[in-house]
Amino acid sequence: MWKCPQCETVNKGEKCIICGESNPYFPKVDLHGGKAGRNSTAGQKGSVQMGKNHLDVVPNMFRPERQKISGHDGVKNFEKSLNTYENSTKKGTNDQPVKKFILSRTAPIAVIDAPDSGMTDFEESEPFSQERSRGLKKWLIGATVILVACLVIGFGFCKEHKYKKALTLFEDGNYVQARAEFEELADYKDSGKYLLLADARLSKVENIEVLYDLIDFEDTKEILLSDEYIIKFLTGKWADSLGKRIEFIKEGDGVKLICTLPFENGGRYRLTDGTQYHGNDETGWEKSFSYEIVTENKIKVYCYKDGKTYIMYRQ
Repeated sequence: MWKCPQCETVNKGEKCIICGESNPYFPKVDLHGGKAGRNSTAGQKGSVQMGKNHLDVVPNMFRPERQKISGHDGVKNFEKSLNTYENSTKKGTNDQPVKKFILSRTAPIAVIDAPDSGMTDFEESEPFSQERSRGLKKWLIGATVILVACLVIGFGFCKEHKYKKALTLFEDGNYVQARAEFEELADYKDSGKYLLLADARLSKVENIEVLYDLIDFEDTKEILLSDEYIIKFLTGKWADSLGKRIEFIKEGDGVKLICTLPFENGGRYRLTDGTQYHGNDETGWEKSFSYEIVTENKIKVYCYKDGKTYIMYRQ
């Protein structure tokens, strides 16, 4: 298709259907190497003819099956394309045809090459291709971010569900199952701390000093005052600012008590749930002291004999 330079009518044939003007965009090529002028006719033998190597500009550029033109916008874009082509051919030389020109933002580029190149197919314009490539990259990045976010949220939701389940098991005293759940959660939130406390509840902690870092976490103090760990915690010398002291000294398989606080002396002593008793099975057991942990190096000792509370420090 072409635009008549006289009446500006869009035509398909070699002549304008309105004014009869010949198609000026229909080049005539001499197969022997020469070029005929725009107004040459195809009927001159031996000099000008249409063959396989003819640069079939308009038909290849605007094939109906490749470039549909419909409506006011379609015709307007087409007319703009013809004007662009006409201007581009004026800038070319006789020896080197213009290679490419852009039809429009919504249409591809028509490639016009030398007769022997065989390149007459449509290609996308570089700016259009780059823009579409950038758009595709942005879409892929956005889709990837959304996908990763969904995975992270889903994974986090699953972990949070398991974490709450493990906490419930721990609070219910089901330390075996709670430990298994916290072990799977690894470093999620306070799973490591609860794992250590579960081990302590199951009497699996040999060195109680590892619990000192958790002294203010959950029921660590209660665990340290339990029958399993209280002797290990209290072993050593404790004293207040006035010289009152309690000392637990390990001797053989037992632990000897030295105390300057008032209590019913005689018999043996035992510690149960943070409370110290003195006596024996025959005469009975009397409460002597009650212990409360403040820090790993500070305790409160309530004396039942005088009703006083003593603040003591590890010496």
